[in-house]
Amino acid sequence: MAASYLDHFGGVGYRGVQRMGIGQRAQGSDLMSSDITAETILTWYEEIRATLPKVPPCTHQTQTVQSLDELAAHYDVFVFDAYGVLNVGESAIVGAVEALARLQDQGKQVLVLTNGASLSGAQALAKFQQLGFRLTPEQIISSRDATIIGLRRYDAVQRWGFILPEHADATGLPPEGLWPDHPDFLAAEGYIFLNAAAWDMSRHEAWVASLNAHPRPIVLANPDLVAPYEDRFRVQPGYYCMKRLPTSLHPWVEPFGKPFHNAFDLVKDAVQRAGLFATPRVLMLGDTLHTDILGGLAAGFDTALVTDFGAHRGLDLPACYNTTGIVPHWSLPQL
Repeated sequence: MAASYLDHFGGVGYRGVQRMGIGQRAQGSDLMSSDITAETILTWYEEIRATLPKVPPCTHQTQTVQSLDELAAHYDVFVFDAYGVLNVGESAIVGAVEALARLQDQGKQVLVLTNGASLSGAQALAKFQQLGFRLTPEQIISSRDATIIGLRRYDAVQRWGFILPEHADATGLPPEGLWPDHPDFLAAEGYIFLNAAAWDMSRHEAWVASLNAHPRPIVLANPDLVAPYEDRFRVQPGYYCMKRLPTSLHPWVEPFGKPFHNAFDLVKDAVQRAGLFATPRVLMLGDTLHTDILGGLAAGFDTALVTDFGAHRGLDLPACYNTTGIVPHWSLPQL
């Protein structure tokens, strides 16, 4: 697949593309304000629905519980989204650390499946441990992990552009990547979009103009459109690659992470490696219907929507299920 991108243009390394970075304009996304509401988020995800995995019609009804303890006896493996479930921004959600510890003390397998792609594995582990979670490296699975595996198929790309804040840890990524301020950034042979914190529409429009002239592969390492922070939602790489790219460039985008199978395949591999249960009963818990719940359903897992801190807080949830056709097995306000 990767080779076909360059073959399409005769193997030219895009040496004729204008040499320029995208400057120092961005001080963070220009779309990370409180103007992004839960209603907006649901609409955005429905607008890109054709690009997301499909699941059979849901025939079950959502049951509501008040805490994770009520679900412990029903499942062997618990897979948690991070933002909106375990933490909001840089703060752990009250009760989440203790809830996971109780599951672990009961012998349950606990995994974290996050679309946060900007941190290396070591950094992600340190972050969760600093928040108080009792986790090991094997328990944290990220869209960055899925991306690194997927990059093996892009051997024809020699010069990658990284959309990632300056000085971020590039462990596991291809060597000698070009950051957005590098003068050759727009001449890269492909792009890996990991984090949108230093990206804005000015940068984006310059990048799109270059891609329109010379399409190249875009590896989307975080398909989320938004993520919840302490005081607002912030747009994520998926917003720029799945909503703000011209449709003519969509075939050049390959997403890694929830709701796509490449992330859930890593979960299944982790469950199989642990070998704790002959026929494990798996529950995926997340705050977003179109990523956590849709992906969990497509993977064959039961799902639980955590409602009080994430993408759908304050919405009429039965109406959301009816509109989207994405129906979790359970809902709970927090862990």
